[in-house]
Amino acid sequence: MKTATNTMNEDAPLPLSALQLIAPSLRLMSAAMWKVMLQRDTVHYGKLEETITTLCETVPGLLYYRHQARLTIGLRALMILEELRQSDPPDAQRVLQELHKLLESSIPIGKMKDQKVEEAKRNFQTLVYSLLKNAAARKQFFTEEFHLHYGGNYVANLQKLLLEFLIRLDKLLPVPDLAQTVSWLSSSPAVLEECARSASQPQLLRTLLQHERCLGHLGSASLLSSSGDVILSSLSLRLSGRVLQTIQSESTSLCNRVTNPAPSTPSTSHRAEKKAQSQVAPVIGSISNDNLPKKRERVASLGQEVETAS
Repeated sequence: MKTATNTMNEDAPLPLSALQLIAPSLRLMSAAMWKVMLQRDTVHYGKLEETITTLCETVPGLLYYRHQARLTIGLRALMILEELRQSDPPDAQRVLQELHKLLESSIPIGKMKDQKVEEAKRNFQTLVYSLLKNAAARKQFFTEEFHLHYGGNYVANLQKLLLEFLIRLDKLLPVPDLAQTVSWLSSSPAVLEECARSASQPQLLRTLLQHERCLGHLGSASLLSSSGDVILSSLSLRLSGRVLQTIQSESTSLCNRVTNPAPSTPSTSHRAEKKAQSQVAPVIGSISNDNLPKKRERVASLGQEVETAS
């Protein structure tokens, strides 16, 4: 038995940004259109009708003209009647604008006007004018006749027409599988970066995975236990053959150079040191090494003169 928490999680809607990670834009649009119909959100029936008309104009032959007319005129007519019913007094300008859109609904190129469709338009126009002009007639109509002619049976037929349209749209533009997507996708690295950027949203992925787990869609993966073993085997290989011999030979040569450095000649080093010292001529006051013998001779001469005088 499912817990109450799981039931709440299953029924809770996902954020649109999370749904965009797994559902194509066209599928999301179809789902939104169906949701509007199920909730009988008549305020948005006009947008629903415009979307259907645009798709039919973009893809000729998506629906037969009478099928399209029943669906689009039926949606806009119910939106107009709900505006008349819920507002007292109704917004006459808005009602007439929506009525004009209904009357001017386009006919596919190359198609003749359907007499039943045109007659329905004229009769509905007369009804709307009467309800706008006469408040008493408007009140009586919505009390006694509205639910008989525009109630459950009318809405059920609209739902059937819309569902047939959405199913046909889904079949004409199916979601491609992985192989087909790969064949269509450009090999440019910029495409990969853009796709990765849109999918690399940890919080959205976490929300999506939690939702799928509550639905029981994240079971144990049925993968073979040996899948990918060759990768670990390759990474675990030891070096052998000529590659190993080359590495060992270079290692031995390097060790010999470190433990047995090239010997130096002592006599040569000593002579170089003396030569370096001889090239240094330190100066103490004004006396240099070159003048020392002459100074010694003068000191000795002065000493002899002193002894003779005494």
